[in-house]
Amino acid sequence: FDAQLEQKVGTGTLIGRAAYIHENQTLDATFEAGGSEKTKNDLSTTRASVSFLPNLRWGTTLGAFQTSGSSDVTLFAPGAVTGSRTGSPNTSGLVGEIQYNPWQNTRFGLQYVAYNKFNGASKEYDVVGGRNAADNNTLYLYTWLAF
Repeated sequence: FDAQLEQKVGTGTLIGRAAYIHENQTLDATFEAGGSEKTKNDLSTTRASVSFLPNLRWGTTLGAFQTSGSSDVTLFAPGAVTGSRTGSPNTSGLVGEIQYNPWQNTRFGLQYVAYNKFNGASKEYDVVGGRNAADNNTLYLYTWLAF
């Protein structure tokens, strides 16, 4: 499922976006190789955002994301930084962004991603280093060019 809705607001535009992806995974080869506890797994990803562009140059976006799925301590094994103490892929957070479009095909943006949960836990999700979900918060400065 993927949807976008745009609404003119004065001289600006309000844009709402939503996406949902559900996967039913068959992991026969992974299971046989010892990479998972089970041969079947599921994973769901949900994303939603609202953007406001008061004009053609500037814009802001606020969004939320969530990934959830079957726990599997072999597939989502404990480990430093990217591991999962709980064996769960469950991750969620918020995204905030400001963007500037100096030309029709160019954008400069600043985006912040804040994690509430990472790999199944808010606190000490990786066992090894005692990392918290918020330790993965990230600030991006980006440029894109469309042609």
